[in-house]
Amino acid sequence: MKRILILFLLTGGIFSAAGQIYVPGEGLFYRVSYRAKLVPNTEVATVVVRTSEVELDGQTVYNVFGQGKTLASFRWFFSLDDRYNIWVDTATLRTVRFTSDIHEGGYTFRSRFDYDWPARRVATRWQRRTLPENRKEVALTDVSMDAVSLFFNMRSADAASFRVGEQRVLLLFEPDGVPRAAVAICPGGGFGKVNTEHEGVAFAEWFVAHGIAAGVVKYRLPEGDPALPQQDVERAAELLHNRFDGVKTGVLGASIGGYLAACAALAQPAARRPDFQLLFYPVVSMEEEFAHRPSMLRMFGRELHGLEAKRRSPLYRIDRAAPPAFLAAAADDGAVTPLGACRYAECLLAAGAGAALHLYPSGGHGFGLRREFAWREALVGELRMWLDATIGTV
Repeated sequence: MKRILILFLLTGGIFSAAGQIYVPGEGLFYRVSYRAKLVPNTEVATVVVRTSEVELDGQTVYNVFGQGKTLASFRWFFSLDDRYNIWVDTATLRTVRFTSDIHEGGYTFRSRFDYDWPARRVATRWQRRTLPENRKEVALTDVSMDAVSLFFNMRSADAASFRVGEQRVLLLFEPDGVPRAAVAICPGGGFGKVNTEHEGVAFAEWFVAHGIAAGVVKYRLPEGDPALPQQDVERAAELLHNRFDGVKTGVLGASIGGYLAACAALAQPAARRPDFQLLFYPVVSMEEEFAHRPSMLRMFGRELHGLEAKRRSPLYRIDRAAPPAFLAAAADDGAVTPLGACRYAECLLAAGAGAALHLYPSGGHGFGLRREFAWREALVGELRMWLDATIGTV
């Protein structure tokens, strides 16, 4: 089993529309100035970045060329001429080749990176001065970027959503060999915390033992902005979909994480929805009879009522294209009513979508896969059978 920590910044790069990042014909021009105690602010260099659409190995790609160099009047003092090139797939917005050619005084450095995204490898080669050329293969992740594409992605990011010192984390668990499915896991915590361990890692380890990759999402807490955790869950689900292309991907949510998972399963256009959803004692509506009031207040900063409560409820977004759902709850849950899970399953079936509801006599709230949960063996057996029927056996 491989356990990988991914910090993702939601820079929008891999998943933004092409026109928002690379614009053929665009030119960026910078003047570089130098100032010291006895030297006035003086222009000493220029940087030019140009974007075009070209052919590379029979494929149409974006090419970004950047050059920084000192002005002729300052080259006697320090000669600098650095050139960078990237070639970017117009469909995926991923870099397929990167080169650099650096000349700084008497120092020279050349490099070339060739990206093989299906194999998740990049072949690198570089040479300093007249030393022998070095070659090495390096593993790629979904958030791997070269310096030039990082610059373009950052300028397209929604800066208003950034928080100082804040990180969004996807803790990724991979089985040995090719996984038969992948799941984005949204733990609960009432939006006061994220229960990463027993409603995240415990699920992930169970999935890996059954040949399924899993990513535990440590999402941002909303603090009155409901878009923040929803963006993180949707981004994590898309990361998993891209990383494990060709297998079914789903979402799992526990408690208020069930609300986030259900929103991710139903808010997207049908073609981009997950293939299945797993909801444990979920919050499925912001209506008074189903809502968890403390979570609602932390998410929206106030209580919701009437049409607004329905509009914010995944319960009312269910349609025929809804992914099939596995739901589990306990009859004696005193925190989140099990009637929410019952109603969610009923609406799925009424819409012509699939649902399997498992209501246990006891267990309270937050049982997850805990050993002390009296019905654990029944739960994992039913979950395993449902997954085998939904995603296929090994």
